[in-house]
Formats: sequence, structure tokens, C-alpha cells
Amino acid sequence: MWILALEAILALSLFIFLVWWTLPRKKNKQLEQLDNQNEKK
Repeated sequence: MWILALEAILALSLFIFLVWWTLPRKKNKQLEQLDNQNEKK
């Protein structure tokens, strides 16, 4: 039974890792503010 729980935990952690890895990276806040100012003009 513990093997199934271990396998489920590993699958869930792998899924979470893949979702985190594929999220778009945030830019520096200064660059993001400059982009927002340019879009408003």
C-alpha cells in the first residue's frame, strides 16, 4: 500500500515541477514598468 502512496506522491511532484518549469518567466519589475508605460502611449 505504501508503494502506491509513494508513486502517487512522486507523480504529483513531477506534475507540479513540470507546471512550474513551463510557466513564463517574470521580467524585472523596472523593465515591466517601462513596457507598461510604452503600451499606454
